[in-house]
Amino acid sequence: MPICLMCKQEYSSKTKGRKFCSLGCSTSYRNLAKAKPYIKKICVWCAKEFEVEPHRKDAKFCGRSCAIAYLRRNTHVDFCITCKKPVVVNWYNKKSLRKYCSHECYYKDIGTRVHVVCSGCGVPLAINKSRASYYNKFYCTVQCHIKNGLKKTFGFVHKKQYDLLRSRLCSTASYLRWKSYILERDNYRCVQCGTSDELRVHHKTTLASIIKKYNPTLSLDLLDTVKNSPEFLDTNNGVTYCNSCHMTSHHSAPLSSN
Repeated sequence: MPICLMCKQEYSSKTKGRKFCSLGCSTSYRNLAKAKPYIKKICVWCAKEFEVEPHRKDAKFCGRSCAIAYLRRNTHVDFCITCKKPVVVNWYNKKSLRKYCSHECYYKDIGTRVHVVCSGCGVPLAINKSRASYYNKFYCTVQCHIKNGLKKTFGFVHKKQYDLLRSRLCSTASYLRWKSYILERDNYRCVQCGTSDELRVHHKTTLASIIKKYNPTLSLDLLDTVKNSPEFLDTNNGVTYCNSCHMTSHHSAPLSSN
């Protein structure tokens, strides 16, 4: 009598070539053949040996309790900047360098008013602390900003027309070749912070200043005048910045984005 390959028991069968005593044994044998062997790992926290399925080959802990204990190993106590209460800093918030015990303390601190002077007319102002730490020029009104900021610096305030002109200039083949050269020269890294993420090529003599000099009316007919200017494609006038450093360099030039 034939012997079942799964349960190793004898069975009677009228079918020639049959290998299993039942459909259940046949299914179990096929599932066993498809199953992959478990991988043995050592827990990082408790150093115990455990087994995982092949798709979890990167597992480091034998259980959730060991994972939480490992992540909380560097927990320490700091103090809230606003109310001076103790703040527990652990694996969840250590990356953000937690400085506040609650959202209320955070908003209270960034909402603290500091006294500055208007960059246009010299009028004393009281602005939020967060704004004072980010910008380097402040204006009392929109009209003051236009009169003493935009017009005085660039000679124009038509941002949509400026953006259209800038996009035309920055899509030319000569500009793209100049941009590639600057990036390659600076090894595709920001010259300020050294990062390689979100890179921008910046004109030292800003593009807004070049446009003001050669095309103050923002006319598309004078596009070639700006494009053929010595400052526009000068390799010594270009430098690589990341997006953050690029924005910082333009705090005093709101319209210039290159």
